[in-house]
Amino acid sequence: MAETNVYEDDELIVWETVRGTPGESDYAVDRRTEHKPGTTEANRLTIEDQARQALVNNRTFVALATPTNAQVLAQTRALSRQVNGIIRMLLNQLDDTD
Repeated sequence: MAETNVYEDDELIVWETVRGTPGESDYAVDRRTEHKPGTTEANRLTIEDQARQALVNNRTFVALATPTNAQVLAQTRALSRQVNGIIRMLLNQLDDTD
């Protein structure tokens, strides 16, 4: 049987799952830590994930032989959001992810 405990502070949430009995071969403790949504670190990680996806999307756009006007407009909007993320990272303004 497993027992799961959750611990929180201002920045982190920790899930700890305990299986088995201490001292026995089946005993194990698994911990998973996440930054709370909206915290500086969580926002930084979100922006980094968005940047990774942006690279994929931008490569796809660049590979188009003749993009439509709608594709160019969508790419322009996407680039504006991406630049905002880069600016937030450079200025360390991680209070949001827009």
